[in-house]
Amino acid sequence: MRSQRGVGYVGLLLLVALLAIFAGAAADVYLQARQRSRENELLWIGEQFRRAIRSYHDAGPGGSKVYPQRLEDLLRDPRFPGVRRHLRRIYPDPMTGRPDWEPILAPQGGIVGVRSRSLERPLKQDGFRPRDAGFEGATRYSDWEFSVLPVAKKS
Repeated sequence: MRSQRGVGYVGLLLLVALLAIFAGAAADVYLQARQRSRENELLWIGEQFRRAIRSYHDAGPGGSKVYPQRLEDLLRDPRFPGVRRHLRRIYPDPMTGRPDWEPILAPQGGIVGVRSRSLERPLKQDGFRPRDAGFEGATRYSDWEFSVLPVAKKS
């Protein structure tokens, strides 16, 4: 009878070990799925900024084509007397959780795009839309530049 209790105890230890292994694997799958979801959100928000900056540029009064000086100008265009919005809100960066985008400046002045400040390595390495083809092989999310101007491929 005593030897049977020992076998039961070893069996219980094996069961606990297997459960720990499965729980660890499930946690890894969950974390990867969460990061992929945040990557998709970053791609969507980046495109919203890109569209808003293009809208701001193209809507210049009197045909003036200038870029916004601040991201907040996309929320309420200071060039018009009434409320004119190009973006609903300054979205938080899904990778950092804060609305702390790094602006990409145009050579002639103004903001032509944004990028994340995250130095994490992206899971997504290929399969981007043609507009975002420059993101392939990026080593950090901060390499994903959402600009209305063509982005030079980094070598």
